[in-house]
Amino acid sequence: MNPFMHARRRESGAALIISLIMLIVLTGLGIATMNKARFQERITNNQKIETLTFLTAEGALEEGKERYENSQQTGTMDTSWRQYVGTAASATEYFNYDSGNSNHHIDSTDLSGDYTVEYRHKTEWDMQAQGHTTAAPIYDDLDGSTALVSAASPGNVIYYGYVNAGDTVARYFSPSGITSANPVEVVTSVAWMGNSRRTLEIEMVKNPGPPIQGTIYSKQDVTVNGSSGNFSGVDNCGSAPSVPPVYTKTPAITTTSGSPTFSGSPPNPVSGSNDIDISYLITILKKGASVITSDTNGASYGSAANNVTMYSNTSNPYNNNGLKLSNVTGYGLLLVEGDLVLGGNASWNGVILVTGTITFNGGGHPINLFGATFSEQSVDINGGLDLRYDSCNIQDAMESLPLVVTQWRQVQ
Repeated sequence: MNPFMHARRRESGAALIISLIMLIVLTGLGIATMNKARFQERITNNQKIETLTFLTAEGALEEGKERYENSQQTGTMDTSWRQYVGTAASATEYFNYDSGNSNHHIDSTDLSGDYTVEYRHKTEWDMQAQGHTTAAPIYDDLDGSTALVSAASPGNVIYYGYVNAGDTVARYFSPSGITSANPVEVVTSVAWMGNSRRTLEIEMVKNPGPPIQGTIYSKQDVTVNGSSGNFSGVDNCGSAPSVPPVYTKTPAITTTSGSPTFSGSPPNPVSGSNDIDISYLITILKKGASVITSDTNGASYGSAANNVTMYSNTSNPYNNNGLKLSNVTGYGLLLVEGDLVLGGNASWNGVILVTGTITFNGGGHPINLFGATFSEQSVDINGGLDLRYDSCNIQDAMESLPLVVTQWRQVQ
């Protein structure tokens, strides 16, 4: 055989083998690339599902908060109380819903079907799980027992607010008796999509409102003219301890003429060092308020079933003598930047906060106030006045305010 032809045949055979090897390699690379693309697609899809599940849980949590605010549902003050948004099946699967428990309630209105929500009161067991000990307390354990608790026996409901009459700082506590504070609420949402599941949880508290020092709180002198006034620090609805009828910030005092009636604990006006920032409170509380721009006679603001927040800034538009309200009836919060004059037949159920002076001109038509009143300046009282501390009206006045989220966490 021609050596040249033999070499050509060997080269052709080698080229074929190399081509086959390259084809195999390229085919392998193609398969690997396709597998990688499919794997990445699965990862992307899983990430999308995880993200959608998380967003659903987050949306459910926000809806749960909104429903709670709209209904103002607080349930019984029992640690076993539960409210569920969802079906009985989902509430049973993801929580401990018990249809035979009278403290467990289902609300399936407008449920989308891929989430469920649970409301409950925070307990001493929750606080203990978060690190509370007697040596390093994170709440005031005032219920008479500091023993360890368990999931089966979770202790008492935890409240947030002012523990004692005269307190100026709100805090977490388990009460020793009656309290005007509200329980801490825990809202948990569970959302699912395929094999993905997310559980989120928030804790919410109601704004405790201004700290009650007395039925009337004033940073300057309180002057009572006449003997027909009634000033009571005894809780008109019987839900909270008594407070002084009048509290002035030292060195301000209360002066009287005649023999007005005082009651409460103690049953007389007092002075003290507690300094309440009324301007700051008005700034916080006025959000979403309805505005009063001029003096008013004969109006009604809100109702017993629908408390409102009313706000007036007497410098915008300018009102030389402050805001004057006569023959009005109101329920809720009355916030005034400037001076306030209440004329005869005025009646307010709730809380009044004023950065200027408050003048009560009852004359022959008495003024009725059931709640509490705060003034940065002086308080002048003329004519008949029936002013009583009422913790229920104060609580109702704060109901319309948005809940405050104090903690947010992803459980799963």
